Amino acid sequence: MALNHARVVHALQKAVTAARDEFIPAFLAAFGTSPATLRLLDSRNAARRPGDVALAGKIYIHAATPGCDLEAALAEIRACPKSAAKESATAPSTSTAWITPIPEW
Repeated sequence: MALNHARVVHALQKAVTAARDEFIPAFLAAFGTSPATLRLLDSRNAARRPGDVALAGKIYIHAATPGCDLEAALAEIRACPKSAAKESATAPSTSTAWITPIPEW
């Protein structure tokens, strides 16, 4: 399914005004993540660090602090070992890693 620019923009506007704990599901939904995947996001989270969110082979989201070195943060994430439950998750690559500096909410 092709992405519609207007729908993505509208969905992102809703995502940034949502509560902090609703941002990531709203962000993923804006780019076409299926409702079934969003419902299972907690149980299928392939992130290597607490507080991060990852969908294996698709996207890795890590909230970085303002002014941090993004390359160092990415290297730190890659160095984290996978847990036994997440052995099937792929390591984040630069094309799938989203490290976003966000202000304090």
